[in-house]
Amino acid sequence: MQQHQQQQQRLLVVMMMMMLFFFVYGGWFCCHAHCQQLIVSSSEKAALLAFKQQLSVLNDNNQSSSTVAAFATWSEMAVTPCTWTGVSCNELGQVTQLSLNQTHISGTIAPELGSLSQLQHLDLSGNHLSGAIPEELANLVNLQYLDLNSNSLLSGNVPHALFAHPKLQYLDLSYNAFTGVLPDAAFKQAFSLQTLVLSCNAFFGVIPPQIGMAFSLSRLDLSSNSFSGDVPSELGNLVNIQYLDLSANSLSGDIPAAIFGLAQLRHLDISSNLLSGHIPPLIAMLSSLVYLDLSNNSLSGSLPAEIWSMTGLLELDLGDNFLTESLPKEIGNLRNLESLYLSNCHLTGPIPVEISLCTKLVKLDLGGNSFTGTIPDAFANMKSLITLNLPSMQVNGTIPPSLGNCTNLQVINLLLHQHENQCSLCQCDNGLFFCSMMISTAYILWRLLGFGRCLILHSIR
Repeated sequence: MQQHQQQQQRLLVVMMMMMLFFFVYGGWFCCHAHCQQLIVSSSEKAALLAFKQQLSVLNDNNQSSSTVAAFATWSEMAVTPCTWTGVSCNELGQVTQLSLNQTHISGTIAPELGSLSQLQHLDLSGNHLSGAIPEELANLVNLQYLDLNSNSLLSGNVPHALFAHPKLQYLDLSYNAFTGVLPDAAFKQAFSLQTLVLSCNAFFGVIPPQIGMAFSLSRLDLSSNSFSGDVPSELGNLVNIQYLDLSANSLSGDIPAAIFGLAQLRHLDISSNLLSGHIPPLIAMLSSLVYLDLSNNSLSGSLPAEIWSMTGLLELDLGDNFLTESLPKEIGNLRNLESLYLSNCHLTGPIPVEISLCTKLVKLDLGGNSFTGTIPDAFANMKSLITLNLPSMQVNGTIPPSLGNCTNLQVINLLLHQHENQCSLCQCDNGLFFCSMMISTAYILWRLLGFGRCLILHSIR
């Protein structure tokens, strides 16, 4: 009995010692974790305040001001920056997001931001920032989203490590003044990159073929730069691409056949370059395409018959090329078209009446060609038309009176060849009349000031 009591006493002592240990050391651990959180918050607060110190905010008169709503909550007395405007943190108090887009801030990006080790989302777009992107931003190992678009004064070379960031999914540097060549090797490591927008900058050189190794890309916009050389066939490896814009550069050569295998591509714009050769029949393989713009190049030859089978197209622009043939009746297959631009293509022959089957057309531009015959009376079926452009054509006759049924028309631009010196007198319900004679040509530029019904009253000699 006495031995049993002794065992109970020893057990009670052990339990009390364990409770004392947990109370003392467990509390210390909790305190230690809290202290660590305070240390993290303190260092990240210092980095953000260093960032703020390099900035000012422009008021409505473009004058700098140091006290603005954007930083009203950014107090040095705050224990943590997690309550500041534009700042978000995780449960440990570490900064994960900094969003100050369109807050009128100016100045430079402080390198101290590179110390925010858990930062995943950085958006400083739509401001007045200047200078270069600090190399330290490449130290943000958890960064997934970076948007610096529309600052206009950001310039210099982009740190190559940003293009090679293994976790970065979204990178938008558009509408700035960045320059330099794109690093070829960097894209081999861009495993996660889904969106890359570099439009409206001053990048130059060739588009690196290695960009085709960024297999996750769904949106690639390199428009309005100074890229030259061929369109790399390796772009055909971007099997997830849906949006591809290479317009307004100095790219040359043929359109690579490899890109016509991109089954998910919905938007393709290679306009305003120096491309040559024919439009390949393989283009019809782009079965998901809704937007196609190949305008303002030096493409030549006949339009491939296959293009008229792309019935999913909503917008087609082939203008300002050298496509020296007539339009086939199969153009009427494009029943979903809303915009069709074929201006200055050296097209000949009559305007096919089947074009009137495209009843969803809102904009139709066939100007600057050498069409003959008359304007089809069936144009009246295109009741959604807002803009009709048929200038510099050798079309005879008067404007079809049935065009008065196109009640949504706002702009009509016509140049009719009138052998009998006659023109049509036009009236719109805002009271506008317009008709003029130019020797043997009647030039009618009809522009409504607002929405209204357009009526062809009669012809006069």
